[in-house]
Amino acid sequence: MFDSDMEINVGQDTFATERDGQKLDLLNRAAFGARLSEVMERGDQPLVLALDGAWGSGKSHFLKLWVGTHNQTEGHKARVIYFDAFAQDYLDDPLISLVAAISTARATEQGKGEKALGLVKAWGLKLVRPAARAGLFAASAGISELALPVLDTLADKFIEEASDEAKAAIDNLWKQEESRIAAVEGFRNALTALAADQPLILVIDELDRCRPDYALSLLEVVKHFFAVKGVRFVLGVNLEALEHSVRQRYGVGVDAGLYLQKFIHLQVELPQMQNVQAWESYFAHLCGRLGDLKTIHDEALNTLQLFATRQINLRDVERIVARLAILPDDFGTYYPAWRTILITALAMETLAKQSYAKLRAGRLTLDEMGTMFLMDQAAENGDYRANFMRHVWARALSGSTSEEALFVTKGAFGGFEDRKPNIEPFLRKMLDTFAPPPAR
Repeated sequence: MFDSDMEINVGQDTFATERDGQKLDLLNRAAFGARLSEVMERGDQPLVLALDGAWGSGKSHFLKLWVGTHNQTEGHKARVIYFDAFAQDYLDDPLISLVAAISTARATEQGKGEKALGLVKAWGLKLVRPAARAGLFAASAGISELALPVLDTLADKFIEEASDEAKAAIDNLWKQEESRIAAVEGFRNALTALAADQPLILVIDELDRCRPDYALSLLEVVKHFFAVKGVRFVLGVNLEALEHSVRQRYGVGVDAGLYLQKFIHLQVELPQMQNVQAWESYFAHLCGRLGDLKTIHDEALNTLQLFATRQINLRDVERIVARLAILPDDFGTYYPAWRTILITALAMETLAKQSYAKLRAGRLTLDEMGTMFLMDQAAENGDYRANFMRHVWARALSGSTSEEALFVTKGAFGGFEDRKPNIEPFLRKMLDTFAPPPAR
C-alpha cells in the first residue's frame, strides 16, 4: 500500500529530494549519510561495513537515498551500486546476481572499463555454471554430488593398479579443478582492473530477510571472490536476525557473532529516531497520502502519543495506517467513545499483541490498559485526551458508574452512560476485519 507512496528512484533520488511537498529524508539522516560516504571513500583496501538496524528502523529507505546522494556528490570517486538481496534469494548462486548488478550499473558507461567488465562477466560464467549444477570439486568434474563415491573408487583403483585408465581419469578431474582455481584468480584480477578504473561500493540490502543458506552463501561469495582492492561493501542488516540464520544453519551452539566477524570488518549502528516527531511526521505523511484518513488522523495520533510500552518504529506506523485505511467510510459519525475504543484496539493489535489478545478474550484489565498508554499519569498532568480515554475504558472494561466517569463520557457512548456499554459485539464485528480473534 505504501511502497508507491514513498517510492524511491534508486540512483536518482537523494536526501534533498522532495515529493508532493514532503522531503524523502523523513528522519533527517543526510548528515549520517555524509559520514558514511567519508568512511567508504577513505582508502581502497577491501572493506565490509555492516549498517546495523532493527526491522522497521528505515535501513532500506536510508540506503536507497544514500546511493543517489553519494553518486551525485562532486568529488566522490567510488560508484555505489544497490543490490536487493531479498529480491534475488530465489536463485541458487549469489555470484550470478552480484555480477549482473555490476553489469547493469555499468552498462551505460560504454568505453570506461568496458573490457574489464567483459572479463569479470566471462570469468564469472566459468565460476557459476559448474557451481549451479553441483558443488565445488564434484561440479568441476561434471558429475553430481551423488556420484562422489565414484571418485573414491577411481582413487582406490589408481592406488592399487596405477592403470592408465585410472591415471587419465584422475588427471582430468584435477585439471578441471585447477581450471576452476584459475577462474577464481581470473575473476579477481578482472574485478581489480574494473575497480581501478572506478572504485565500487556495493550496497547489499535486506540480507537478514533472505533464506539462511542464501544469506550465508552471499557472505562467502563476498569474502572469497570480491575481496580485492577498490571494492567495498555496505550491508544493510539486522545483525541479531542474521545471527539467527547462522545458528539455524550451524546449530544453536555456534558463536554466531564470532562467525560473522569473519566477513564483517566494521559495524555501524543506524541512528535511531531521537524523538517521537520522526514517526509522527511519517504518520502524517501516510495519512495525508491516503486522503480519507485526514479526518481521523488527530484522534489516532492522540492515542499513539500515549503509548508507552515500547518505541514506535516506521514499520509500526505503516501497519497502523493500513488498518485505519480500511475502517468504515462512516467511521467519523461514530460516537466518540466507540472511535476511541476501536483506534486504541487497532494500535494494540500492532504494538502489543499479547494485550490485544487478552482484550479480545475479555481478560484485559483497566490497570494494564492504564500502564500501556500512561493514561493515569497523563491525566494527572491535565491531559484531556488521556482523561477521556481512561474513563472510556473504565466504562468499557469494568462498567464504572462513578460520577466522574459519567461526567467525562457524557454523550460519548450514545445512550450507554448509565450502564456498562456492550462492547463485545462491537469489537467482535469491527476487529475481525483486521485480525482473527484469538483462541479462547
